[in-house]
Amino acid sequence: MVYARWGIILIKIMMNKEKKKEYNKQWYQDNKERISEKGKQYYQDNKEKKKQYRLDNKEKRKAYDKQYRLDNKERISEQKKQWRLDNKERISEQKKQWRLDNKEYNKQWYQDNKERISEKKKQYYQDNKERVLEYAKQWRLDNKEKRKQYYLDNKERISEQKKEYNKQWYQDNKEKKNAYSKQYQKEQYNSDPLFKFKTICRSRTREAFKQKSWRKNGGTEKLLGCDYETAMNHIEKQFEPWMNWDNHGEWEIDHIIPLASANTKEEMIPLFNYKNLQPLLAEDNRRKSAKIL
Repeated sequence: MVYARWGIILIKIMMNKEKKKEYNKQWYQDNKERISEKGKQYYQDNKEKKKQYRLDNKEKRKAYDKQYRLDNKERISEQKKQWRLDNKERISEQKKQWRLDNKEYNKQWYQDNKERISEKKKQYYQDNKERVLEYAKQWRLDNKEKRKQYYLDNKERISEQKKEYNKQWYQDNKEKKNAYSKQYQKEQYNSDPLFKFKTICRSRTREAFKQKSWRKNGGTEKLLGCDYETAMNHIEKQFEPWMNWDNHGEWEIDHIIPLASANTKEEMIPLFNYKNLQPLLAEDNRRKSAKIL
């Protein structure tokens, strides 16, 4: 019987506690402005006093704040997170306004901390690569029109920035890029017959003009008089049974009427035509040299 009474009392206390909590919450909402004004007034009236108190108790407050943060780390984190979610637009507007009001300061700060910012960004990207890429992908999808409009409004500036960036990137990575290009071309040359054929044609055309000290006008494909695939098929139709692109070197692409026989640029241009090409045993090509057989 006694326990039952105590139970009823506890329930009543809990109910009153909840009611009080609700009452206080409602009272605060109804008197929010008045409380705010009162707080501001109190601050103004006690400004110097509070300042002096902070100075006198600096270390004590510092230690207390530190301990409080340690004891309530998760709760503080959740409160901050919730506050940011509840005030997203407000925070965005404040940041935007602050950037507008402090343009020169931001510019100078960026220049003074350029390397540190760059390193921090790189490190963050490495630590959060998947998350960053996923966010960027989603942002592009959600802001297609915005991106399009931004590009149209800043077309010239973006173009200049790209040129400057590419120029700087090339200077910083010149050796690396050249080594990569060389390796790539080597692999393509050995694995792709069409790439090999294009390389041979371009190289031979460039060399022919260089030897005569003439300027080359127009691309190699234009000089061939057809696309590379057609010219390549024309060569393959003349293959002897043992010939293929893998053993190129044992045979060579020969100009039936040699390029060296031309006395003027106008005479040489028709000789680049694909119908003037044939596969020829390397030894025979050396013997033939600049002669017309």
